[in-house]
Amino acid sequence: MKLARNVLMTAALCAPLSAQAVDLQLGPGLIYGGQLKEFGLQFNLYAPIESVVGLRAGFDANLWLVDTINMLSFNVNGHYLFFEQGPMAAYALAGLNYFRQSYDLGIKMSDGEMGFNIGAGGQLEAGPGLFYSEVKYVLGYKEQLVVGLGYRFSVM
Repeated sequence: MKLARNVLMTAALCAPLSAQAVDLQLGPGLIYGGQLKEFGLQFNLYAPIESVVGLRAGFDANLWLVDTINMLSFNVNGHYLFFEQGPMAAYALAGLNYFRQSYDLGIKMSDGEMGFNIGAGGQLEAGPGLFYSEVKYVLGYKEQLVVGLGYRFSVM
């Protein structure tokens, strides 16, 4: 009897959570840093902000491996979808950027700095996810234009 009551209580408490499933999107991408003049890898994760239509929040991690220098940047972005029609959408983006580089020239050294980024992107739904492309300008230690493209999968 106690087990049945606990199962019913758990189901009653979890029902509102499952009714509000979030359309979480994550996926890999390829980026090009204008000042670095190098291609890199990107991983991103995005979710809509349910209380405001057209807004979503996200996170990007970017990695460049150039000779003996490893460069890594993290972005926390907000997207505003200003155009949606059928499977296509366009958005403006802005966010915070942290750029870190480490050297191994016999002596290991590293440095990093905070910055901002601003840009725009587009997406096209295809299969279980969507293709995306973004252009953003990073203001900070490595001021540069960054172009990225990839595929985000919907996981919820």
